Amino acid sequence: MSDIKLLDISNEEYHASPGYSSTMLKLLPDDPMLFAGRHISKTMPFKRTAAMELGTNVHRALLDDTPTKVIPDDVLTKSKAKAGNAWKDFRAEHEASNVLVKEDDPIRHILANLRAHKMVKRLLAASVFREQSIFWTDEATGLAMRSRADDVALFPKAAKPVKLWDLKTANDVRPHKRRAQISELKYHRSLDHYSTGSAKAGAAGLLNWDGLIDEVLIVWAQTTEPYTVVVDPIAERAISRAHDQNLAAYEDLARRLALHAGGHAEAWEPNDYHLVQPPLDLPEWEYERE
Repeated sequence: MSDIKLLDISNEEYHASPGYSSTMLKLLPDDPMLFAGRHISKTMPFKRTAAMELGTNVHRALLDDTPTKVIPDDVLTKSKAKAGNAWKDFRAEHEASNVLVKEDDPIRHILANLRAHKMVKRLLAASVFREQSIFWTDEATGLAMRSRADDVALFPKAAKPVKLWDLKTANDVRPHKRRAQISELKYHRSLDHYSTGSAKAGAAGLLNWDGLIDEVLIVWAQTTEPYTVVVDPIAERAISRAHDQNLAAYEDLARRLALHAGGHAEAWEPNDYHLVQPPLDLPEWEYERE
């Protein structure tokens, strides 16, 4: 346990640190070529979208208590675009200490609804472990790992007192869309990876509790009107499945790194790369249509 570290560092410092994060590991074992392009050869850099920038700003404002600052019209273009020297100068002066928003920016509505939500208010008030960075070595593979959960809240009198939660933004928060996003974006695997890091730090005596997580939650913030907020407890079987998937990813990565170190060309090929695929069929519901 001596190699386990708990560091209070910035998000930028965390992402520049060595070790495999949940975001990286979620590419395995399904997409090893993309993993290699992003993290081995670095020929496929990650490209952030406007939706991601909005999500980052919501995180900064809610979890880091970063104040929002309205961008004055005179530093924007006539079409209200963020461009030109006046905007660049304003951004350079204010962005580090503020979340910069336009007068009509949806983030203001998103934050208001998050802060008004009863469960979100309780989670924020009960915080014991917000955006702390944990580093450890996976004992089975020897791989360096890192994790950075949004927050952990402690409710001593609750049946499940220790709640790890993650903040997500989405333009559609209907139940079937939330379930689809958890599966497609592998949010359950991130939550399990965070829980593993917490347990490692707790076992090493670095936390003020044993580090074990009783319940994991996702707080959804809708990025379009009506800016609904939903708090979902994640089913235990989903986290159990995520744990198995993460262990498989750790093993897959260790195997591929060994092949890569030996100069084997197949190191980053998909597991079924040379197999003949079964016939691709329509989904079952297509056959049930009248």
